[in-house]
Amino acid sequence: MTMQMQNIFTQTKNQSMRKIFISILFIISAGITNAQIDNLSNMSPEWIRTGGRNAAIKGSDLVVYNPATLTRLEKGLHIGLGNQMFMRKPSHTYDLGWGEVKHEQDGNDYFVPNLFLSYNKNKWAVWGGVYISGGGATANYPEGSLNTELIGLSLLSAFQGAYLGTGQQYLKASSLYLTGTAGFSYAINEQFSAALGVRYVNATNKTKAGTELIGDFSNLPVNMEQEDNANGIAAVISLSARPIEKLNIAVRLETNTKLNFKTKQKVDDLEQSTGGMAELVVDGQESRRDLPGLAGIGIGYEFSKAFRLTAEMNYYFQQHADWGKRADGKRINTLAGDAMNFGGGFEWMWSKYITWSAGAVYTMLDFNDMAGYYTTLGAFETAPYNNLTANTGFAIDLSEKFRVNVGVAKAFYKKDKTVAIEAMAPNVVKAKLNNDVLMLGAGIDLRF
Repeated sequence: MTMQMQNIFTQTKNQSMRKIFISILFIISAGITNAQIDNLSNMSPEWIRTGGRNAAIKGSDLVVYNPATLTRLEKGLHIGLGNQMFMRKPSHTYDLGWGEVKHEQDGNDYFVPNLFLSYNKNKWAVWGGVYISGGGATANYPEGSLNTELIGLSLLSAFQGAYLGTGQQYLKASSLYLTGTAGFSYAINEQFSAALGVRYVNATNKTKAGTELIGDFSNLPVNMEQEDNANGIAAVISLSARPIEKLNIAVRLETNTKLNFKTKQKVDDLEQSTGGMAELVVDGQESRRDLPGLAGIGIGYEFSKAFRLTAEMNYYFQQHADWGKRADGKRINTLAGDAMNFGGGFEWMWSKYITWSAGAVYTMLDFNDMAGYYTTLGAFETAPYNNLTANTGFAIDLSEKFRVNVGVAKAFYKKDKTVAIEAMAPNVVKAKLNNDVLMLGAGIDLRF
């Protein structure tokens, strides 16, 4: 640490250090949010092509969407293997007083795989799988974002004029909730079946960010890198009813998955340059970010052997999950509110070999305080808000035991959605949000 920096920190330790912690922690107090998406419904290529699987009666992905109905599959071993690709372009635009700035996601996610297995015999089925239940995305901003700019401004303020401005910024964050599930399904009679299962979530969030403070005689690089890890267990309950031959009703409940993340510090230039008096990453710090519980229902009706309609709803109990607190004590999950989506679609068998499907899903994020939630790192970068997804695709039956699923889905968001930048209060500054997501899915279903 230079003599100039030693003098600055010695003179301002009580006031400036308190200020730097308050301002920066207010921005990154929920740093493990990263690129996390807590209400994933697209967990298989079959969902990509249909837009809803809660009331499905065929396919290996019944393991996650409707495991009670697995008892209706043909006897034997069923294997499903698939992958999804996400082309995401979230962006945010703002003006802090020196001209409008726009930051946009750079890069796509090409590998979001799943594997589902079930073995059926008589009235029962055992099943398991590995898939992504949350996250699955990367937020890549090679020129920084609003949050990196706010952190840079906080640092300039804390150094009290020792540096004149900030240089190149960057942010890259990823989130992966790798999930394993297993359970047992049983057909009580011809009309009712039930399933009970457990799922294990291993979550890893990674964040790299940095900027450079520019001075008259020297520049100060400020880079940080951290990895947050957690694991948790949840229960799954599924019920399926067929009151009449052509009607299927399914209900699925998933309990909250407690995830207590622990931070591993990899890089923290601020800690090194200040001799440990300030830091961006606290090694060993614990932070909660649970995966919310879910209640889902689906209804499917077969108008004929060739045509079937489905409708469904999923409700995510985000306010019952612990997402930690901001530096000011406000609970992040309360700011976010609950989330839900509503979907409907059809499957139309064109021939013995080809089934066309299409659907639509409306996702509603019921924010209690959208501006407050957007103070957490990852919100502006992933730009979550209400959207409508259109889905379509084909199931190709190459034989009675070999099916190929291909699908495409497009999410539509309101253009120039505005949200206040709370960190700039009492000044009223708003950011414009835009988002664009294209999803592709492909997979195979095998039966032995």
